[in-house]
Parts: sequence; structure tokens; C-alpha cells
Amino acid sequence: MIEEKMKEVLKKRGILQKEAAKMLGITPGEMSHWFVGRNNIKAEDVKKFCEVFDTTPNYLMGFEDDITESDRQILRYVKSAVEKERNSEQDTKNTDKQIQIPSQKERL
Repeated sequence: MIEEKMKEVLKKRGILQKEAAKMLGITPGEMSHWFVGRNNIKAEDVKKFCEVFDTTPNYLMGFEDDITESDRQILRYVKSAVEKERNSEQDTKNTDKQIQIPSQKERL
């Protein structure tokens, strides 16, 4: 079921399996094995697929219809906010490393 829905998502978006594999950071052969049922798809791979192709695990498992465009916009907004938060945290860590508080001896 998941494999068929994944194929459907790619077809709707006009993305070839080879392109999708590259976007997911896997080999085309690995993706092909998912689709023919040779390899089970890991939960992490489903999550990554959903993030990259703006869909949900519930859709891939057949629990809901394809998400609406407004849902996709919400997902993009949330992903953007999470990415900004990560970047902000990383900037804070880098800034903290650069700031060195002088020891008491150095202040005298």
C-alpha cells in the first residue's frame, strides 16, 4: 500500500524515481527495491519521503486522502519555522563559543 501511494505522489508531481532517490539521499536501486517489495521501508525513510514530497504518513498508509494545498502550505510553514529555529540555535552555539569571559586574573 505505501509503495503504491509513494509512486502516486511521485507521478502527481512529475518526478522520476531516479530524481526522487537523489532527493532522498538513497540509490535508485534502493528505491526500486521498495517499490517491488524486496526491501521494507523504514519509518525514517517514510518520514523523509513525507518531508521532501509534502505528504503525510497517514496518506501513504491509506488512512486519509491526499492533503490539500492549504495543508501543504501549513507543512511548508512549519518546516520553515523549524529550520529557522535550528539555524538560530546553531548561531547561538557558535556565538557562545566565540565569547570568552576573562578569568578573574585577567580582569585585574
